[in-house]
Formats: sequence, C-alpha cells, structure tokens
Amino acid sequence: MLIKKEETMAGIRSNIYNRMIWIIALSLSVVLMCGISSFAEEETVSITDSGGDYSEYSMDVADLSAEALEENESAEEALSKRLLIVGSDDLDLTALEGAYNIVSSGDGLYVVQFDTKSDANRAYKTLRKWDTVDSVEYDDTVESESLKASIFAAAASSSGHLSWGADCIGTDSYSSRIAYGSGRSVKVAVVDSGVDRNHPFLSSRVSGGYNLVDKTSNPKDLNGHGTHVAGIIADCTLGRNEISIMPVRVLDKDGVGNISTVGSGLLYACDNGADIINLSVGGPHSAYLDSIVKRVINRKVILVTASGNEACDIDYIGSCPSHIEEAITVGAIDKSFRVDQYSNYGKKLDFVAPGTAVRSSFLNSGYATYSGTSMASPHVAASVALLELHYGSLSNREVESLLKRSCRKYSDIYRYGNGVINLKNLAASIANQNIALSSKSYEYSGKDKKPSVKVSRNGQNLFKGRDYSVTYLNTKSVGTAYAIVKGKGTYNGVKKISYVIKPRGTAISKISPKKKGFKVAWKKQKIQTSGYEIQYSLKSNFKSAKTVEIKGNNASSKTVKKLQRHKKYFVRIRTYKTVNGKKYCSKWSSKFRVVTK
Repeated sequence: MLIKKEETMAGIRSNIYNRMIWIIALSLSVVLMCGISSFAEEETVSITDSGGDYSEYSMDVADLSAEALEENESAEEALSKRLLIVGSDDLDLTALEGAYNIVSSGDGLYVVQFDTKSDANRAYKTLRKWDTVDSVEYDDTVESESLKASIFAAAASSSGHLSWGADCIGTDSYSSRIAYGSGRSVKVAVVDSGVDRNHPFLSSRVSGGYNLVDKTSNPKDLNGHGTHVAGIIADCTLGRNEISIMPVRVLDKDGVGNISTVGSGLLYACDNGADIINLSVGGPHSAYLDSIVKRVINRKVILVTASGNEACDIDYIGSCPSHIEEAITVGAIDKSFRVDQYSNYGKKLDFVAPGTAVRSSFLNSGYATYSGTSMASPHVAASVALLELHYGSLSNREVESLLKRSCRKYSDIYRYGNGVINLKNLAASIANQNIALSSKSYEYSGKDKKPSVKVSRNGQNLFKGRDYSVTYLNTKSVGTAYAIVKGKGTYNGVKKISYVIKPRGTAISKISPKKKGFKVAWKKQKIQTSGYEIQYSLKSNFKSAKTVEIKGNNASSKTVKKLQRHKKYFVRIRTYKTVNGKKYCSKWSSKFRVVTK
C-alpha cells in the first residue's frame, strides 16, 4: 500500500499548543531567547519495492497514479510532479526533497511522486548528475495513433471480412494451411483504451485483461480506439479462436495516457501470458519506456507498434516506442499500396500494412472506419499471431525473418521499410522459392556426399524441418546425385536439385622427352574410373590444346608422338567415368613442361 502525507490544521494547532506548554514549564527564559518558534510535522516517504515482480510493480504504479489524481489535480498537474528513473537497483531516493511516494521495481525502475513542481524540477537536475542513474524524465503524455473515424452499420466484404486489410495481407490463404487441433494457443495483448468485450464480433475472442486507469479487472473501453484495434486482429484471424485478445487499458476516454501507465501495461501483459503485444500509441522519446520495452522483448514477447501519424522521420521526432529497434514498427498504406501522407517513416520503420479507411468494431456493438498507423499495427500483430500458431514460440529475430520473407518490396525503404506484408507468400510451392546447395560438385571418396540445402525468399532463409525436408539420391557413386526438397506446413510441392560427384583425379608422376614427342606416366586410379585424358598445348593456358584419350583404368603411361621438334609443351592429365552414356571428368592435374627432342 502507498501512504499519503496528510497535514491537518487541527493537528498542527494541537501540536503547537502541547509543545508551548512544555517549553513554558521548562523555562520562560528559553522562550524569550528563542522568540517565536515554528513547528512542522515530519514528512513520511512511502516506499514500495516490488522486488522484481513486474505485475506487482504495474499495480503499484497504477496506485500511485490514482492517488495523485485523488488530490483533485488535473492529470497534467500530477504528471508534472512525477519522475521516471532508470538506474541501479539500489538507488536511495528518500532524501529527495518533496518526494513522498516512491515505487521501485526492484531492478532499476522507479516512479517518484513529489509535492510540488519545483520539488520535481530540483530532483530532476540532481538525478541527472548521479553516476548510478541511467536516465531521468518527467512522466509525459501519450495518445492513440489514429485519425478521424466514421460510424457505420456492419457490412462484411465479399470475403467475409469487415475490411480490405485482411485480404490485402493474405491471412486467409495462410490460415487455411494451419492445422486445427494442434493444442497451441496464442494470446495477443492490446495495450490501449480497453476493449468492449461484449461486442458480438469480439465476445468469443476476448479473455482476461485489466484496467490500469481505474484499477479494476474490467478494461471497459470508453473511447473506442482499443475496440477498433482488437476488431482488426479478430478480422485478420477469422475462425482461429486459438488466438485470444487480452485488453489492457492504459488510455482514458479521450485516448490519452501517460508513459508510466503504458509501461505498466506492457509489464502487466508480459507477466500475464501475452505472446504478442500490440501498442498503437505514441509519444515523446522516453528512456524509461525504452527500458521496459527491452525487458519485455528479452522475455520473448513480440511487441508490434505504430510508427505514428506526424508525417515525420521517426528518428527526427524521437517518437516512442516506434523508434526502438527491438520493436516491430509499422507504417500505413492505403488501398492503392501507397504509404499514406500521415504515416511516419525512416530507417527504424520495419514494415507497412493497411491503415487507411479500415473498418472494424466500435463502441456499443457498432462499427467504424478509422485511419492511422494505429490500424496498420494490428494487421501485423495478427499476422505474427498466425505465425506463432503455426510454428509455436518464435524469437523476435525469427518473426522478423518470416515477415521479411512475406513482403512485397519497394525501393523507397524509408517509407516502406522491408515492404508490404502478405502472408500469402508464406503459403506457396517450395519450387517457387530460391534453393541453393552448399556445393554443386564433389570428388568421389566412397562416402556419402550430401550438400547442405538453403531455401530462401527475399533473402530470408526458410526453416529446415519446419518449412521443408531434404532427402538425397545417388550420394556415393560417380555421376549425377540429387537433393529432393519437399515443402512442409504452409509450403507444398517438391523440387529436385542435381549436383555432380566426379571421379577421383590422378597426378603425373614422370614426363620424359622423346623425338617429336614425350612419354608421360601417372598414378593409376582404378575405382570409379573408365579411363584417362591427356591434354597438351604449346601455350601455358592450354589454348588450342589437343586431348588424347586412354580407355580403361589399368594404363599408367602413354607416349605422345608426331609433335614438333625442340618445342616446349605443357601437359596435364585427368580421369573420367562414363555413366549411362555421359562422361564425368575429374579436375585436371597440375601442369608439367617438357621440351621435345
């Protein structure tokens, strides 16, 4: 529990009266010397240490926010007297003047409430000088990343979806190849303004959640933004009740919140089983929120966030958390696949997805059309949910690799990032992917020769064992061998890739000049050999060379005649093997020089 500092006038008057009686009884002279005394009640600083329990830390921060507002302050006033600190896990902040509530995560996160703005300002300047403090900032406001909405009656498209977005990113094509009954489930947290969980489009998909604004277990949506975002996730994953939506309310009825509450929402979602978090909110740069995002991602939770609607470079405005590299940052396109003019861009942008004129669920069982990067982000969050449903738990790197595989790429990477996601490209024939062997040629050794196989799209490798399997044919004998690549999961079909096993080569052991010729001897190579070829030329690069064939593998020398006298010849040798009428040759030996007599 957090304890408020309370001072009542009645308490102060009683305290002064009692002390003055005691002083007068002790000595009248002391009173005369001291003059008029003033008395102040000693301040009590309440410290709540969550001991590394992030869920408890989230609740404690919510308590602090609720308590500050109970003082009849506006949200803006309360935030101006609150600092967010990231530093060592043993900071002693109790000596900061005016600090009366300190909430600590137990591992370096702190939220401190002060009596006055001036107290907070002094503490801010002081803490910036501490070596043990990584960052200190004021608890600033954040808001939803959407533009104007229009309300309408429900009307599904010809594909059964509320909006064009699901068709654009190919979720049906991908979902149709994911088997039911795998036992897997995926939880997507919508950290937003809450969700209308009684909405007929969402009621079967919403589970759990919390309201960090009002500190209740009912994350009721009073704004509509969170319900719209949740509806996009549901619309892109129709029929997949294994994918549930967990609403975490961090924004008020106006779609506005603050950094500490958003951070608490992320930690709450992480602690309560979220596999994926959609965060369609944005605000100024915050090292505190950066730190929380990195904690969440280190716990293998995938964070998808909106790039923002300021039509600016993400890095330039320091938009948070869209600038965080560990998060998946999403911009917005319209129906013509153009990045809309409001969408933020820059080198931190990862992908773009449908964001303009997106229809989805709204308050009071209604429906609405919204535009904004807030609408693009849940398209990607839904896609990640389908990926996790198919593959099981995925790392952040694996998710990004899969999304990059799916993309329709554009040259303008600052506005499109890696491109427009389309899961249809992940449900395709294996024969249409890029397949590469680690080697296309081997020398016979009597042992299996099996090149490794890499299958890729858009420069991203498919997962062997999960996306495809490989078998081999004719791996021990000279001739043509095969790697047979077979699609698995959302990939189908077979592709047969050939490679060659060549006969083992030989080397010249001796070369002797002869009249108008030379005699060459070599090491016999009997196994997997049909014969030898000797090549000679007057040029070291063997231009215009002539070749002599020796059939049979038992020969070990050959005299070449009818050459020019007193000329320098370059000579080399190789073996060959004929299989089904095709000749397979070893590499050439080192070249020798000989001068004819």
